[in-house]
Amino acid sequence: TAILTASSALDTIPPSIVFNAGPEDQGLYTHQNSFPSSILVADSGSGVAESELILDDVSLGGVSTTLDLFARPLGQHVLTVEAYDNAGNWNEQKRAFTVYADATTTMADANRAYALGWIKNKSTLSNLLADLRAIIKIEKKIMKLEVKLPPAVEKKLTPEQRIRRRIEKLEAKIDKTLGKNFIGDLDKKLKSKAITVEAYTLLKDDALWLMNN
Repeated sequence: TAILTASSALDTIPPSIVFNAGPEDQGLYTHQNSFPSSILVADSGSGVAESELILDDVSLGGVSTTLDLFARPLGQHVLTVEAYDNAGNWNEQKRAFTVYADATTTMADANRAYALGWIKNKSTLSNLLADLRAIIKIEKKIMKLEVKLPPAVEKKLTPEQRIRRRIEKLEAKIDKTLGKNFIGDLDKKLKSKAITVEAYTLLKDDALWLMNN
């Protein structure tokens, strides 16, 4: 509730919301990104009564909360700022962004998990990183082949078809061999308690993203 006097009682304009920092709308980010949610909420009429930061329908509290993506699921998220002024006018601003993974970002996740104590020893970390380096080598080969692809033309190109077949085979190798091997290693290391459930969940989700995207 609020007591309004003079011009504030005539306020029909909602608060303004300005993102000074935070994820860009439709931006792509990894688990390693962290944002100070610098959001300016202002109202020159009756004054701001309340503002709230919401991620995927879950309240994060006030707009000064830091947003760390490390523990966030992969995929699309929606960050919302809601604000009311003392006259009851409401406003919101939304930003949709995606958290993704590749072999390089998964290596960064493994290193951070080790720093947090989720991966129990250096040798376990080294084994997991070796699996990921094998995937990176294949990804680099795919990138080199994609550069060689000619622009689309009206008729089929035999050289293009040949390159695309090679890319498909390399992608299949990541999906069926390297990705599954990595997940298999995670299963073994979880059973032997060389990694925690948190590390297992984080890195398995990364691997599944690699295999399915």
